[in-house]
Amino acid sequence: MNSTENIFNRTSPLWITADLKKSESLEEDESIVDIFKSSMRSIDEGSIYNCSRARSGGTPVYYSPDKLSVIKHCRSASSERLNRIEEAKLLCQEMHLTHIRVPIARTYKEFLLEECLPIDEDVSLPIQIRMYCLNRDAFTKLSKELTRFFCRARIGDLVDDQNRVKYDNIPLYLDPETGEGMAALVDLEEFRLETFFQADSSLGNIEEEEEEDFMFPSFLKTIRTPSPRKLSPQFPIDPVIFKIFPLHFEEIMEELRIHFPDIDKYSEHFSAICENTIQSFQRYL
Repeated sequence: MNSTENIFNRTSPLWITADLKKSESLEEDESIVDIFKSSMRSIDEGSIYNCSRARSGGTPVYYSPDKLSVIKHCRSASSERLNRIEEAKLLCQEMHLTHIRVPIARTYKEFLLEECLPIDEDVSLPIQIRMYCLNRDAFTKLSKELTRFFCRARIGDLVDDQNRVKYDNIPLYLDPETGEGMAALVDLEEFRLETFFQADSSLGNIEEEEEEDFMFPSFLKTIRTPSPRKLSPQFPIDPVIFKIFPLHFEEIMEELRIHFPDIDKYSEHFSAICENTIQSFQRYL
């Protein structure tokens, strides 16, 4: 058994639990072996703590010296994160979503190693908003693909306490070769496949919910609409999609009608989210 096979055999902690042929081609997997081996050496030597670190996020995230991998110090449950990464990757492949990238990942000790995608190190709010607004048409395909993705799955922790998108968890970028808008799913700690439910057509009040999880983001409580009821109902899709792409309201609604024929009954609420978000964008343009 050669060194590559020794590191990536089925008993190794680096092995992705899903069948390899369902996630990455063997060629892709072998091409990143040396990158991950280099990161592992940095961890063993302790030099990782001298590497550059991401500017935001609660989990310490380091860039390998060669800038080819991202090293996340998860401390615990890194294998669970890896399983969620694989679930999301397989979902994107099943749905043929070509504008959403889930990085190839492996676990090592208490770290999660991921391939480094062509994302700017600075994914701050102003930079992400300006990139999206100035390249609106480039993000049209992505807005539709991410809508389809959210019809099948949910990701928590995409909005902060100030009702703003946490772009460090779902950074947008322009593909350096095609110029197409892309999204990287780099924080899937709270990823889950969706279990569909029938939303109450009576537009229930969210304050009456005893428990609120990321299915009903806190920012919805701030949304005012022409409806007699002040607060938003339980939606069949996470409305964060409208905060990420507020300039693509019509495209998102067109995609949603394919999956939810009665989605237009929520149109006023979704439109209000877009209008509020666009208004908040003005300060950064």
